[in-house]
Amino acid sequence: MNFIKGTGAFLIVFTIIASSCDKQSHVVYPYHGTKLDVLAANFKGVTKLAVDAFELKDTIIHLQKILTTLPETISNTALKASLTDINGRVEGIFSTLNSIANIGTTSKGQIDSLKNDITTLLSKVSADDNILKTQISIFGSTNIIQSARLNALLKTNNALVVQITNGQKSLDNLITYSGNTATQVAIDVLSVQMNAAKVSFNILLTIYVP
Repeated sequence: MNFIKGTGAFLIVFTIIASSCDKQSHVVYPYHGTKLDVLAANFKGVTKLAVDAFELKDTIIHLQKILTTLPETISNTALKASLTDINGRVEGIFSTLNSIANIGTTSKGQIDSLKNDITTLLSKVSADDNILKTQISIFGSTNIIQSARLNALLKTNNALVVQITNGQKSLDNLITYSGNTATQVAIDVLSVQMNAAKVSFNILLTIYVP
C-alpha cells in the first residue's frame, strides 16, 4: 500500500471529510422511541454511542461512494477493504447494543463475545501503533505537518490501549453476566470499540492516498 508523501492528497481527503461532516450536521438520533431509548434512560453513554456509531457509519458509506469514482489503484483498493472492515465492526456494535436493549440486560453469550472482541481489538490497536510509528519515521522532519498529525493519532491510539485494558479488567471482574453492573460494563466496552473504530478511520484518512 502507498502512503501520502505530501499534503496534496491529504487535502483531498480533508475535503471529503468536510463534505461528509457538513452532511452529518443534520443527523438526528435514529432510535428515538425504541427500546434503545429505554436503555438510554437507565444506562449512561447509550445515546452517545448510538449517535457516534450512526454518524461514523454514515461517513464511511459516504466515503465508500466517493471511492467508487476514483481509479482502481492498490492504495484505493486497500482503503476500500479497510473501510469495509471498520463498517463491519460498527455494525457489530449496533447489533450488540440493540440485542442488549431488546432483553433489557446482558447475557453470558454477549459478555463472552465482548471478551473475544476486546482481545482482538487490542491486537488491532497494537498493529495500528506500529503502522503509525513507521509512518512517522518515514516523514521525519521532511513533512512537519503530517508528522504532527500522525503523532497526535499515535497518542490517541496509545490512550486506547489503556481503555481497552481497563475494559478487559472490567469484563473479567464481573461476578454475574446480567444485571445493571454487567450491562453498564458491556455498554462501556462497546464505547471502547466505537472509539477504536473512529481512530482507525482517522488513521486511514491520514495515511492512505484516496
